[in-house]
Amino acid sequence: MSTRRRRRRPSFPRALLILAILAASFYGTGFRPDLLLTEHAVGNAGRFLRDCWPPYLDDGYVLRLGKLALDTLATAFLGTVGAVLIGFPLGVFGSRSAVFGALFVTGEARRGRLTKLLYLTARGISALLRSIPELVWAFLFVRLFSLGPTPAVLGIGINYGGMLGKVYSEQLEHTNPTPAAAIEATGASRFSAFWWGLLPQASGAMSAYTAYRFECAVRASAIMGFVGAGGIGQEIQLSMQYFQFDRVLSGVLVLVLLVALIELLSDAVQRRFA
Repeated sequence: MSTRRRRRRPSFPRALLILAILAASFYGTGFRPDLLLTEHAVGNAGRFLRDCWPPYLDDGYVLRLGKLALDTLATAFLGTVGAVLIGFPLGVFGSRSAVFGALFVTGEARRGRLTKLLYLTARGISALLRSIPELVWAFLFVRLFSLGPTPAVLGIGINYGGMLGKVYSEQLEHTNPTPAAAIEATGASRFSAFWWGLLPQASGAMSAYTAYRFECAVRASAIMGFVGAGGIGQEIQLSMQYFQFDRVLSGVLVLVLLVALIELLSDAVQRRFA
């Protein structure tokens, strides 16, 4: 039996397992793609498209959508800044290469136990924050602060902070410890060794992922408008409630344009740090 054939054989059980999980998922959820092609569904889709076109482009309404888009953008930006402030320390202290390598000395038993506790605490907090969706966080903060952009900013900041902490720690894990050790050998502090020897290696990937999270935050802040967080999402929701589907299409087009601009910004950031 050839080596190639022996390597291929283990893929068949995995394929069967994936197919079994897929079949169980279809059966358990009752998902039926054929419903998309029924006469009722096709008729409703046609009526919806007819009511949407042409989009409502009154000058005053377009200006209103522009202001709401800026509100959505500001909410996403503040949420992303909060996420970075939360995620960066969680990523640093949740990274073995930083905690057990560049930052702390683990030779003594007591220092080793405290360092391990710090590492596990950072990893646990990061997992807790990202395990609860930003929409659920926003609902919780609505109970505390009432409606408005504050629950959306906090929801995005906390949930995305956990995500950034996880990704930052993984990106720091894949750095080369040699430059940090060389800097420390010159007599520099361990913080300097981390800051100049370890962090620059991961800064490009960290910046690119942060820009991607900002793009996601724009979409998330629009969705949170459906729960009273304001912005363009709330305008789309109100238009749908009053069956003003031409205004719904206008809001969606503005949101698509906004996300496209953010994607261009994200690409520019990735090229800058490539």
